[in-house]
Amino acid sequence: MRRYSFVLLLAILVGCGQSTATVQPSQISQSQQQTTTADQVMPTATAISTEPVSQIRVVTTMSILADVIKQVGGDRVIVDNIIPLGAGPEDYQATPGDSQKIADANIVFFNGHALEEWLEPLFENAGGSEQPRVELSAGFVALEADHAGEEHADEEHSDEHAHEEGNPHFWLDPTYVMSYTVTIRDQLSAIDPSGKAVYAANAESYLGQLEALDQELQGLAAQIPVERRKLITNHDAFPYFAKRYGFEVAGVLLENPEAELSAGDLSTLIESVKASGVPAIFSESQFNQKTAELLADEAGIKTIAVLYTDTLGSETATSYIDMMRYNMNTIVAALK
Repeated sequence: MRRYSFVLLLAILVGCGQSTATVQPSQISQSQQQTTTADQVMPTATAISTEPVSQIRVVTTMSILADVIKQVGGDRVIVDNIIPLGAGPEDYQATPGDSQKIADANIVFFNGHALEEWLEPLFENAGGSEQPRVELSAGFVALEADHAGEEHADEEHSDEHAHEEGNPHFWLDPTYVMSYTVTIRDQLSAIDPSGKAVYAANAESYLGQLEALDQELQGLAAQIPVERRKLITNHDAFPYFAKRYGFEVAGVLLENPEAELSAGDLSTLIESVKASGVPAIFSESQFNQKTAELLADEAGIKTIAVLYTDTLGSETATSYIDMMRYNMNTIVAALK
Protein backbone atom coordinates (compact mmCIF):
# COMPACT_ATOMS: atom_id res chain seq x y z
CA MET A 1 0.00 0.00 0.00
CA ARG A 2 2.84 2.38 0.80
CA ARG A 3 4.48 1.62 -2.52
CA TYR A 4 1.21 2.28 -4.38
CA SER A 5 0.76 5.62 -2.59
CA PHE A 6 4.32 6.64 -3.44
CA VAL A 7 3.83 5.77 -7.14
CA LEU A 8 0.56 7.67 -7.25
CA LEU A 9 2.11 10.72 -5.58
CA LEU A 10 5.06 10.60 -7.98
CA ALA A 11 2.71 10.38 -10.96
CA ILE A 12 0.80 13.45 -9.76
CA LEU A 13 4.02 15.42 -9.29
CA VAL A 14 5.32 14.42 -12.73
CA GLY A 15 1.99 15.27 -14.34
CA CYS A 16 2.02 18.71 -12.75
CA GLY A 17 5.61 19.39 -13.66
CA GLN A 18 5.23 18.43 -17.31
CA SER A 19 1.79 19.76 -18.17
CA THR A 20 3.30 22.11 -20.75
CA ALA A 21 4.35 19.11 -22.85
CA THR A 22 0.81 18.58 -24.10
CA VAL A 23 0.61 19.04 -27.88
CA GLN A 24 -1.52 22.02 -28.81
CA PRO A 25 -3.02 22.54 -32.29
CA SER A 26 -0.51 25.32 -32.90
CA GLN A 27 2.33 22.84 -32.46
CA ILE A 28 1.13 20.68 -35.35
CA SER A 29 2.12 21.70 -38.86
CA GLN A 30 -0.11 24.13 -40.74
CA SER A 31 -0.79 21.50 -43.38
CA GLN A 32 -1.88 19.05 -40.70
CA GLN A 33 -4.17 21.60 -39.08
CA GLN A 34 -5.82 22.19 -42.45
CA THR A 35 -6.21 18.46 -43.07
CA THR A 36 -7.75 17.87 -39.66
CA THR A 37 -10.15 20.79 -39.68
CA ALA A 38 -11.23 20.64 -43.31
CA ASP A 39 -11.45 16.95 -44.01
CA GLN A 40 -11.41 15.01 -40.74
CA VAL A 41 -13.17 14.51 -37.46
CA MET A 42 -11.01 13.11 -34.70
CA PRO A 43 -12.06 9.57 -33.75
CA THR A 44 -13.47 8.88 -30.30
CA ALA A 45 -13.91 5.78 -28.22
CA THR A 46 -15.68 4.93 -24.99
CA ALA A 47 -13.10 4.95 -22.21
CA ILE A 48 -13.00 2.28 -19.51
CA SER A 49 -11.62 2.51 -15.99
CA THR A 50 -9.21 5.36 -15.40
CA GLU A 51 -7.37 3.62 -12.55
CA PRO A 52 -3.57 3.92 -12.95
CA VAL A 53 -1.92 0.88 -14.56
CA SER A 54 1.75 0.01 -14.91
CA GLN A 55 1.52 -0.98 -18.59
CA ILE A 56 -1.24 -0.83 -21.17
CA ARG A 57 -1.89 -3.95 -23.22
CA VAL A 58 -2.61 -2.76 -26.75
CA VAL A 59 -3.74 -4.84 -29.72
CA THR A 60 -3.56 -3.50 -33.25
CA THR A 61 -4.05 -4.96 -36.70
CA MET A 62 -1.00 -3.83 -38.68
CA SER A 63 2.74 -3.59 -38.04
CA ILE A 64 2.69 0.02 -39.26
CA LEU A 65 0.12 1.01 -36.64
CA ALA A 66 1.99 -0.98 -34.01
CA ASP A 67 5.11 1.11 -34.66
CA VAL A 68 3.22 4.41 -34.31
CA ILE A 69 1.62 3.22 -31.06
CA LYS A 70 5.03 2.27 -29.66
CA GLN A 71 6.38 5.71 -30.57
CA VAL A 72 3.63 7.33 -28.48
CA GLY A 73 3.29 4.74 -25.72
CA GLY A 74 6.95 4.00 -25.15
CA ASP A 75 7.62 1.70 -22.18
CA ARG A 76 4.10 2.17 -20.83
CA VAL A 77 2.56 -0.03 -23.55
CA ILE A 78 2.85 -3.65 -24.62
CA VAL A 79 1.73 -3.86 -28.26
CA ASP A 80 0.46 -7.13 -29.69
CA ASN A 81 0.04 -6.96 -33.49
CA ILE A 82 -2.41 -9.35 -35.20
CA ILE A 83 -1.21 -9.50 -38.83
CA PRO A 84 2.25 -11.10 -39.18
CA LEU A 85 5.10 -9.03 -40.58
CA GLY A 86 5.12 -9.27 -44.37
CA ALA A 87 1.39 -9.95 -44.75
CA GLY A 88 -1.33 -7.53 -45.84
CA PRO A 89 -4.58 -6.64 -44.02
CA GLU A 90 -7.02 -6.99 -46.89
CA ASP A 91 -6.77 -10.76 -47.38
CA TYR A 92 -5.76 -11.76 -43.86
CA GLN A 93 -7.39 -14.90 -42.46
CA ALA A 94 -8.15 -14.40 -38.78
CA THR A 95 -7.55 -17.15 -36.22
CA PRO A 96 -9.25 -18.03 -32.90
CA GLY A 97 -6.09 -16.86 -31.15
CA ASP A 98 -6.70 -13.36 -32.49
CA SER A 99 -9.96 -13.17 -30.53
CA GLN A 100 -8.08 -14.05 -27.37
CA LYS A 101 -5.53 -11.31 -28.03
CA ILE A 102 -8.37 -8.80 -28.27
CA ALA A 103 -10.06 -10.15 -25.15
CA ASP A 104 -6.84 -9.70 -23.17
CA ALA A 105 -6.23 -6.12 -24.36
CA ASN A 106 -6.93 -2.88 -22.52
CA ILE A 107 -7.52 -1.11 -25.85
CA VAL A 108 -7.62 -1.99 -29.57
CA PHE A 109 -6.54 0.27 -32.43
CA PHE A 110 -7.32 -0.45 -36.08
CA ASN A 111 -7.22 1.53 -39.31
CA GLY A 112 -10.84 1.16 -40.39
CA HIS A 113 -12.58 2.31 -43.56
CA ALA A 114 -13.39 -1.37 -44.22
CA LEU A 115 -9.72 -2.32 -44.49
CA GLU A 116 -10.01 -5.00 -41.82
CA GLU A 117 -13.39 -6.52 -42.65
CA TRP A 118 -12.41 -9.69 -40.78
CA LEU A 119 -12.15 -7.78 -37.50
CA GLU A 120 -15.82 -7.49 -36.52
CA PRO A 121 -16.31 -11.26 -35.89
CA LEU A 122 -13.21 -11.16 -33.66
CA PHE A 123 -14.77 -8.36 -31.63
CA GLU A 124 -17.96 -10.37 -31.24
CA ASN A 125 -16.06 -13.47 -30.13
CA ALA A 126 -13.87 -11.51 -27.73
CA GLY A 127 -16.77 -9.83 -25.94
CA GLY A 128 -15.87 -6.89 -23.71
CA SER A 129 -18.27 -4.23 -24.95
CA GLU A 130 -16.69 -1.69 -22.57
CA GLN A 131 -13.24 -2.12 -24.11
CA PRO A 132 -12.14 0.92 -26.17
CA ARG A 133 -11.85 -0.04 -29.84
CA VAL A 134 -10.52 2.88 -31.82
CA GLU A 135 -10.90 3.25 -35.57
CA LEU A 136 -7.99 5.58 -36.36
CA SER A 137 -9.42 6.72 -39.71
CA ALA A 138 -12.91 7.44 -38.36
CA GLY A 139 -14.19 10.71 -39.81
CA PHE A 140 -11.58 10.89 -42.57
CA VAL A 141 -12.94 11.74 -46.01
CA ALA A 142 -11.69 8.99 -48.30
CA LEU A 143 -10.58 9.26 -51.90
CA GLU A 144 -12.32 7.03 -54.39
CA ALA A 145 -10.35 3.81 -54.77
CA ASP A 146 -9.45 4.34 -58.41
CA HIS A 147 -9.57 8.16 -58.68
CA ALA A 148 -6.34 9.24 -57.03
CA GLY A 149 -6.38 12.75 -58.41
CA GLU A 150 -9.86 13.67 -57.24
CA GLU A 151 -10.48 15.68 -54.10
CA HIS A 152 -13.09 13.46 -52.47
CA ALA A 153 -14.87 10.16 -52.89
CA ASP A 154 -17.88 10.01 -55.20
CA GLU A 155 -20.48 8.12 -53.16
CA GLU A 156 -22.59 7.43 -56.26
CA HIS A 157 -19.93 5.09 -57.66
CA SER A 158 -18.51 3.66 -54.44
CA ASP A 159 -19.98 0.17 -54.96
CA GLU A 160 -18.03 -0.32 -58.18
CA HIS A 161 -14.67 -0.61 -56.44
CA ALA A 162 -12.88 -2.94 -54.05
CA HIS A 163 -13.09 -0.58 -51.05
CA GLU A 164 -16.73 0.25 -50.40
CA GLU A 165 -15.88 3.05 -47.97
CA GLY A 166 -13.27 4.60 -50.25
CA ASN A 167 -9.55 4.01 -50.26
CA PRO A 168 -8.31 3.19 -46.72
CA HIS A 169 -4.54 3.66 -47.25
CA PHE A 170 -4.34 7.00 -45.45
CA TRP A 171 -1.04 6.18 -43.73
CA LEU A 172 0.95 6.56 -46.95
CA ASP A 173 0.54 10.32 -46.43
CA PRO A 174 2.38 11.27 -43.20
CA THR A 175 -0.05 14.10 -42.44
CA TYR A 176 -2.72 11.48 -41.75
CA VAL A 177 -0.33 9.63 -39.44
CA MET A 178 -0.03 12.91 -37.52
CA SER A 179 -3.76 12.60 -36.82
CA TYR A 180 -3.32 8.93 -35.89
CA THR A 181 -0.64 10.04 -33.43
CA VAL A 182 -2.86 12.61 -31.72
CA THR A 183 -5.71 10.11 -31.44
CA ILE A 184 -3.42 7.43 -29.99
CA ARG A 185 -2.06 9.96 -27.47
CA ASP A 186 -5.54 10.96 -26.34
CA GLN A 187 -6.92 7.42 -26.11
CA LEU A 188 -3.93 6.08 -24.16
CA SER A 189 -4.20 9.05 -21.81
CA ALA A 190 -7.90 8.32 -21.27
CA ILE A 191 -7.28 4.82 -19.93
CA ASP A 192 -3.95 5.61 -18.25
CA PRO A 193 -4.18 9.16 -16.85
CA SER A 194 -0.99 8.73 -14.82
CA GLY A 195 0.92 8.40 -18.10
CA LYS A 196 -0.62 11.47 -19.75
CA ALA A 197 2.54 13.56 -19.55
CA VAL A 198 4.61 10.72 -21.03
CA TYR A 199 2.20 10.21 -23.92
CA ALA A 200 2.07 13.96 -24.57
CA ALA A 201 5.86 14.30 -24.64
CA ASN A 202 6.30 11.22 -26.85
CA ALA A 203 3.60 12.38 -29.25
CA GLU A 204 5.09 15.86 -29.48
CA SER A 205 8.48 14.37 -30.37
CA TYR A 206 7.00 12.00 -32.93
CA LEU A 207 4.89 14.73 -34.55
CA GLY A 208 8.10 16.67 -35.09
CA GLN A 209 9.70 13.64 -36.72
CA LEU A 210 6.69 13.19 -39.00
CA GLU A 211 6.80 16.86 -40.00
CA ALA A 212 10.49 16.53 -40.85
CA LEU A 213 9.76 13.33 -42.80
CA ASP A 214 7.06 15.05 -44.84
CA GLN A 215 9.42 17.89 -45.75
CA GLU A 216 12.14 15.39 -46.68
CA LEU A 217 9.78 13.46 -48.92
CA GLN A 218 8.63 16.67 -50.60
CA GLY A 219 12.26 17.47 -51.41
CA LEU A 220 12.94 14.01 -52.79
CA ALA A 221 9.82 14.04 -54.98
CA ALA A 222 10.90 17.39 -56.42
CA GLN A 223 13.95 15.67 -57.93
CA ILE A 224 11.67 13.81 -60.37
CA PRO A 225 10.48 15.75 -63.45
CA VAL A 226 6.74 16.28 -63.21
CA GLU A 227 6.08 14.39 -66.46
CA ARG A 228 7.81 11.30 -65.01
CA ARG A 229 5.90 11.21 -61.72
CA LYS A 230 3.75 8.25 -62.76
CA LEU A 231 3.17 5.12 -60.72
CA ILE A 232 2.14 1.64 -61.90
CA THR A 233 1.51 -0.46 -58.78
CA ASN A 234 0.18 -3.86 -57.67
CA HIS A 235 -2.98 -2.52 -56.07
CA ASP A 236 -4.52 0.87 -55.44
CA ALA A 237 -2.62 1.80 -52.29
CA PHE A 238 -1.08 5.11 -53.39
CA PRO A 239 -3.76 7.77 -53.95
CA TYR A 240 -2.95 9.71 -50.76
CA PHE A 241 0.78 9.42 -51.37
CA ALA A 242 0.27 10.54 -54.97
CA LYS A 243 -1.90 13.50 -54.02
CA ARG A 244 0.51 14.65 -51.31
CA TYR A 245 3.68 14.45 -53.42
CA GLY A 246 2.45 15.28 -56.91
CA PHE A 247 2.32 11.85 -58.57
CA GLU A 248 -0.18 10.27 -60.95
CA VAL A 249 -1.32 6.69 -60.41
CA ALA A 250 -1.13 5.66 -64.07
CA GLY A 251 -2.16 2.04 -63.59
CA VAL A 252 -3.01 -0.66 -61.07
CA LEU A 253 -2.46 -4.37 -61.68
CA LEU A 254 -5.21 -5.57 -59.35
CA GLU A 255 -8.15 -3.43 -58.23
CA ASN A 256 -8.98 -6.18 -55.73
CA PRO A 257 -5.90 -7.71 -54.03
CA GLU A 258 -7.68 -11.09 -53.86
CA ALA A 259 -8.40 -11.18 -57.62
CA GLU A 260 -6.28 -12.45 -60.48
CA LEU A 261 -5.42 -10.49 -63.60
CA SER A 262 -7.24 -11.96 -66.62
CA ALA A 263 -5.59 -12.26 -70.04
CA GLY A 264 -7.86 -9.49 -71.37
CA ASP A 265 -7.10 -7.17 -68.47
CA LEU A 266 -3.39 -7.84 -68.86
CA SER A 267 -3.52 -7.00 -72.56
CA THR A 268 -5.35 -3.73 -71.85
CA LEU A 269 -2.91 -2.83 -69.09
CA ILE A 270 0.08 -3.55 -71.30
CA GLU A 271 -1.19 -1.11 -73.93
CA SER A 272 -1.93 1.47 -71.25
CA VAL A 273 1.56 1.14 -69.76
CA LYS A 274 3.19 1.45 -73.17
CA ALA A 275 1.16 4.57 -73.92
CA SER A 276 2.02 6.18 -70.57
CA GLY A 277 5.74 5.81 -71.15
CA VAL A 278 6.44 4.88 -67.52
CA PRO A 279 10.01 3.64 -66.99
CA ALA A 280 9.25 1.41 -63.99
CA ILE A 281 6.65 -0.81 -62.34
CA PHE A 282 6.31 -0.81 -58.57
CA SER A 283 5.43 -4.07 -56.91
CA GLU A 284 4.69 -4.41 -53.20
CA SER A 285 6.39 -6.54 -50.59
CA GLN A 286 3.29 -8.52 -49.55
CA PHE A 287 2.48 -9.64 -53.11
CA ASN A 288 3.89 -12.28 -55.45
CA GLN A 289 6.12 -10.50 -57.96
CA LYS A 290 5.20 -12.69 -60.96
CA THR A 291 2.37 -10.47 -62.27
CA ALA A 292 4.56 -7.37 -62.16
CA GLU A 293 7.37 -9.24 -63.88
CA LEU A 294 5.00 -10.46 -66.61
CA LEU A 295 3.65 -6.97 -67.23
CA ALA A 296 7.13 -5.47 -67.31
CA ASP A 297 8.33 -8.08 -69.76
CA GLU A 298 5.36 -7.65 -72.09
CA ALA A 299 5.50 -3.83 -71.92
CA GLY A 300 9.27 -3.67 -72.41
CA ILE A 301 9.98 -2.15 -68.99
CA LYS A 302 13.31 -3.04 -67.42
CA THR A 303 12.84 -1.74 -63.87
CA ILE A 304 10.70 -3.45 -61.24
CA ALA A 305 11.00 -1.90 -57.78
CA VAL A 306 9.49 -3.32 -54.60
CA LEU A 307 7.81 -0.93 -52.15
CA TYR A 308 6.34 -1.38 -48.66
CA THR A 309 2.71 -0.36 -48.26
CA ASP A 310 0.62 -2.49 -45.88
CA THR A 311 3.39 -3.93 -43.75
CA LEU A 312 6.82 -3.09 -42.41
CA GLY A 313 9.85 -5.17 -43.36
CA SER A 314 12.25 -7.23 -41.27
CA GLU A 315 15.33 -5.30 -42.44
CA THR A 316 14.91 -2.31 -44.78
CA ALA A 317 11.68 -0.84 -43.42
CA THR A 318 11.60 -1.61 -39.70
CA SER A 319 9.67 1.55 -38.76
CA TYR A 320 7.02 3.69 -40.43
CA ILE A 321 9.45 6.57 -40.99
CA ASP A 322 12.11 4.27 -42.44
CA MET A 323 9.47 2.65 -44.68
CA MET A 324 8.33 5.98 -46.13
CA ARG A 325 11.89 7.16 -46.66
CA TYR A 326 12.82 3.87 -48.35
CA ASN A 327 9.75 4.01 -50.62
CA MET A 328 10.43 7.54 -51.81
CA ASN A 329 14.13 6.92 -52.38
CA THR A 330 13.24 3.81 -54.38
CA ILE A 331 10.69 5.72 -56.47
CA VAL A 332 13.15 8.55 -57.14
CA ALA A 333 15.86 6.12 -58.22
CA ALA A 334 13.45 4.39 -60.63
CA LEU A 335 11.81 7.49 -62.14
CA LYS A 336 14.50 10.17 -62.01
